[in-house]
Order: sequence, then C-alpha cells, then structure tokens
Amino acid sequence: MSPIYVPGKVTLKYETVSPLLLDSYSGAAAAYSLRQLSWAYGGPVVRVRRDNDNAEQDFTATEVSDGTLASWVGAGNNGFVRTWYDQSGNGRHAQQGNSPNQPQIVSSGAVATIGTKPALSFDGSNDFMTVSSFGKTLLENNLTMFFAFKSSSTAGLSPLCFQNTVGSDIPWLVPVVDFSSGTQTRTYAAGGYILAQSYAAGASALYTFKHVSGVYTKTYNGTNTVSAAHPSTQTGETLYLGNWYSGYIGMSFPELIVYNADLSTSQAAIEANINAHYNIYP
Repeated sequence: MSPIYVPGKVTLKYETVSPLLLDSYSGAAAAYSLRQLSWAYGGPVVRVRRDNDNAEQDFTATEVSDGTLASWVGAGNNGFVRTWYDQSGNGRHAQQGNSPNQPQIVSSGAVATIGTKPALSFDGSNDFMTVSSFGKTLLENNLTMFFAFKSSSTAGLSPLCFQNTVGSDIPWLVPVVDFSSGTQTRTYAAGGYILAQSYAAGASALYTFKHVSGVYTKTYNGTNTVSAAHPSTQTGETLYLGNWYSGYIGMSFPELIVYNADLSTSQAAIEANINAHYNIYP
C-alpha cells in the first residue's frame, strides 16, 4: 500500500527489497554458493584457511566479493576452503579438513572467479569436498539439483557424484560425466546410471539434474534434455564435489542447489536466475 500524503504530516517511504533465489523457491535440501541465496541467511558462506600461517576464518558473501577475504589472506598468499556452508538451514555443510585436498578460493591474493563471480577452484589432481549427511533416502526419492561450473580439465569429468568412498565400486550415481564423449546415456555394471554431455574444456555450463518417479533427467544450459531409467539400488550416500569414481576434475565451481522434490514447474525460472548471475549461456 502506498503512503497517503496529508499536509503538515510526515510522509513515509517504503523500500522494496527484491527476493533472492531461495526466497522465491524455498524448501532446498542443501544450497552452496558464494553469493547470498536468501535474506533469511546472513551467515558465512565459506570458512577459509590461508597458507602463510594456516589461520582459519569465516566469510560472508559480501566479504568474499568486497575485498575483505582477499585482504585477510594477503597479497601473494593463497586461501583454501575448509567449509562451504549450507545456506538452506539444514546444516549439510561441505567439508574438507585435509589441507592438501582443499579447493582454492584465493590465489596470490586474488579471489578465484568464474567469469567475474567468485568461485571455488578445484585443481583436478586431489581437491575434493564431501557432504556426508544426504543419505540413501534422499537419493531414492524425488531429487532436483542445479549446479554451475567451468571445467579446466582437458577431458571433462563429473563435478560431483554420490558414493560411499573415493573410488568405490559399489552402486553409485554420477549426474554428469564424460563430457568429451558425446554419449548421451551410459549404464555401468555397478548399477549407477550416467547422463553424459559432449563438453569442451574451458567452457562454463549450467546443469539441472532430476530424479522423478524412477527416471533421471539431465538438462544442459537450458536445453539438450535426456533421460535414463533409475537403477534398482542406490547405496552411495555421501556427496563428493570435485571427485568421482575414477578421478578428479579441475574446475571453477560457484554454486550447487539441491531440492528433495520435483522442481519441474520452477526449473526454467531457477535456471534463468542462475544464468543471469553467472552469464553462462546466451
């Protein structure tokens, strides 16, 4: 309602604040980003370790982008991510306590980016993070995942997967993998189904991965949707970022949002929001 002007009285002005992504599309099971995703969450987005003294500190999205993080790490120093905080409120934080395996966020005093936006940088050699609290139930029910990344590997590999241990040969799930092959679907003897996409290293990509009513569906940059049947069993319960069954991926990785629901009706709008922020495709 607009304020009513009365002569001799104070005129009130109201400031409108635009909703953020999770304000408009609530109910995320987990949400990782270096931008703030909801007004309800004002906490840190990452915990960073600097390499000159191994000190650690939390940083908000504003502090990541306004120079506070880079200043704390220091010119010529490097910063690595110990924790990538879950902005959904569910406490499913991505962790890496082993220093050699931590992805980088500051290189020689400069924040890593995808385009102009801050991003975690995985080296493709041994960097990875894990989220151990997803569980089999989430994976076997309706699931929608949105993630943006830019591969720096010469042969594109999966940016994430669900499995029990690194290199495990039990049934596991890799939403997107083998970008260089051009193959659309593959089935592995272990029971995991893979939705693949021909992909050039060095290009940014936005993927939506869904499991709805027993079918996996993958959408790449808003198009090229393909589907595959759900395997009969799924035992991989830990989410791995930067590592999949047979290797690691070098990449810039700024955002991952997971819903334990079918987001088909909101998919295009969420993709548009992410794409508008990171400018991934025309």
